Amino acid sequence: MSASNRVLVIGFDSMEKDLILEWAAAGLLPNFKQLLERSSWGLIENPVGLVSGGTWSSFYTGVLPDRHGQYDAYDHFDTENYRYATYRKADVSFSPVWELLDRGGKRTVVVDAPYSFLAENIKGIHVMDWGTHVRFYDRKPRTWPAALAEDLEAKFGSDPLGTERGSPCDQEPPGTLAEYRAFRGKLLDRMERKAALSEHLMRSAEWDLFLTVFCETHCVGHHCWHIHDKSHLHHEEAIAEEIGDPVKDIYIGIDKALGRLLSNVDADTTVIAYCSFGIGPHYSGTDLLDQILLRLEGRGTETLKKRATDLMRNVWRATPLEVRKLLMPLRKDVWEPIYQNAVVPQRSTRRFFEMKTNNATGGVRINLVGREAHGIVRPGSDYDEVCDKLSADLREMLNADTGEPLVNEVIRTDRIYHGERLNRLPDLLVQWNRSHPIHRASSPKIGLVENRHLSVRTGDHKALGLFLATGPTVRQGKLSGSVSVVDFAPTFAALLGVKLPRIDGAPIASVVQS
Repeated sequence: MSASNRVLVIGFDSMEKDLILEWAAAGLLPNFKQLLERSSWGLIENPVGLVSGGTWSSFYTGVLPDRHGQYDAYDHFDTENYRYATYRKADVSFSPVWELLDRGGKRTVVVDAPYSFLAENIKGIHVMDWGTHVRFYDRKPRTWPAALAEDLEAKFGSDPLGTERGSPCDQEPPGTLAEYRAFRGKLLDRMERKAALSEHLMRSAEWDLFLTVFCETHCVGHHCWHIHDKSHLHHEEAIAEEIGDPVKDIYIGIDKALGRLLSNVDADTTVIAYCSFGIGPHYSGTDLLDQILLRLEGRGTETLKKRATDLMRNVWRATPLEVRKLLMPLRKDVWEPIYQNAVVPQRSTRRFFEMKTNNATGGVRINLVGREAHGIVRPGSDYDEVCDKLSADLREMLNADTGEPLVNEVIRTDRIYHGERLNRLPDLLVQWNRSHPIHRASSPKIGLVENRHLSVRTGDHKALGLFLATGPTVRQGKLSGSVSVVDFAPTFAALLGVKLPRIDGAPIASVVQS
């Protein structure tokens, strides 16, 4: 087919826009610098309150989480048993753009689109979870056609971070100087292999849309932000002096991978570099939220079950890191069921409780009659009253260490989302004030609640993303406003002459019109 009809999309998961712009201007990212000079580029608005878990699914479906239903990366809340269940393909209401393009007669190649499901019986190629931040299914790579997996492994090997873990970098986090060196090396190795794998498929397969995603920026941002950021509470200057800035090293490596892939297409191919969302310090109140909600409901936090689960958590946190690494594969199968059995009965008897959302934004679920199996709060005025009271109480909370407000905003979800899967989402979204670390919270109503944050992550996600596009129909220059994440799927489709049904987004005018 004519190259003028082809679209190459290179995704970078959780790559901070400010660092791209700063380091491109300084000449450290020459390929990004060239793209900025000859592209249409601008900021990306992501789903409010649901950035880390709802962005990618919105990117490739063209609809927001209240419609497709995938608000969290891979788990959803089950209203029958008050537990979390892993998404299945049938749980997501909208098909990804590559499947819709396939039905429209287009050939697609997709490599490591995060939080997606394997596309089977398509004319093209789908590589899933070769080297992603979090894996679905049985935590092993899958491909369509199925036989491709063996061929790719023979040519490019397996993920250097390991293939038997749901989130390799979280479950084997670096802690020592040697471990940081090894971690950086594995990420650089993985991106080089990903670039080679992608280049191989670009040359050997027929395609109209080629989408490949690099996740190394996601992993290094979570685990090395404190080395990069000198103002971080846990900045390690000694390690920085020894190994430099791992975040910068990965970004430079990513730029080289970008240049490698760009060298395989001509000026008639539309190229879109998509940087999903950003990264910054991991300052969050999410770990405190359920304790706060228990106090606000008048239950306190020292129930027998709470003490038992706290004891189990403390034993785990006190376990040496090396031992934890060995035990990590058993955690999901042993620890999680015990924790769920201890906490689930508590949820079903409460009026409201924390609903797992993300670290930037906490989620609150109301135990609603007619929706939850053991609902307590009645719809209508009772529901409104509970939401209003909770919102006011949460806004009164202070960061006990700084005296600043703990919460920037409490958003009632049904005021901004209205789709057919709205009931999947939290009822309230609690946006934390992340200007400082959050270890202790206080208010006149609940007193003091504290929890020393012991997450293995030192970096966490920020809302805005960045895109850069070049091609025969693209108008060059920086956009004065922003685009929505749901605008990308219809943009790809419009460039290939296919219209997507029932979507929230619209084609990006500066990309599809000359």
